[in-house]
Amino acid sequence: MTEPTPIREQLTFAMGCFWGPEDRFARVPGVTATRVGYCGGDTPSVLTPPAAPGEAPPALPQPDSPAAPAGVPPADPGENPPPVPTHRRLAGHSEAVEVEFDPRIVSLEELLRKFWGEHNPSAIESYKPDDSRYRSILFYRSEEQRAAMERVRSEPADAGRSRELTALRPLGVFYPAEEKHQRYEAKKRQRNGAGQRSRSSGKGEN
Repeated sequence: MTEPTPIREQLTFAMGCFWGPEDRFARVPGVTATRVGYCGGDTPSVLTPPAAPGEAPPALPQPDSPAAPAGVPPADPGENPPPVPTHRRLAGHSEAVEVEFDPRIVSLEELLRKFWGEHNPSAIESYKPDDSRYRSILFYRSEEQRAAMERVRSEPADAGRSRELTALRPLGVFYPAEEKHQRYEAKKRQRNGAGQRSRSSGKGEN
C-alpha cells in the first residue's frame, strides 16, 4: 500500500525583521518547513497557480538549494533581468518569511491570527516609511487565500493594532535569503548551547 500524499500549503508574509518570525512560526505544531527571503519589490507580480484540491504544492527547497526563486518566469535572453536582492541591497523588496504547513494540524486562519498577534502593523509601517526592508504584507497565492486574509483581517483587533495597515498582495517572486539568515535564531541557540557546554566541561576539569 502506498503512503498517502502529504497535504501541504504555503503562506508568505512580511512583518519586520525575518529572523524572529521564522523562528516562532517554525515551532508551531503543523508547520513543516520555513525559509526567509525577499519579496514584494517593484518587479512584475507573477501569481503562483494554486495547487489542485488534495494536491501538495511544490516543497520548499533547502536554503542552499540551487533551484530558481519561487515564481520566477523563464528568462528572456534579450532582456536584462532585474537585480537579485540581497540583505544589503533589497532592490525594493522586503524581508519575508515563507511557511509550509499541514492544514489538517494548523489552519491558514490560525496562522494568520498568529501573524497579526505577533506584530503591530502600525509600528512596522511607521518605521522608516521610505525604506522597503520592514513592511507588514501578506502575499496570497490564490483567491481562496486572499479571501481568508480578508476575513481574518476584519476580525476585532487589539487597541492600537490596526490590521487594515497590512497590505494584501499577490505573490510575485520570492528570493531565498543567504544561508546565514536561514534559521538564524535556531543556529544562535545551538552556538550558545555549545559554548555553555564547553565552559561547563572546562570547569569540571579543574
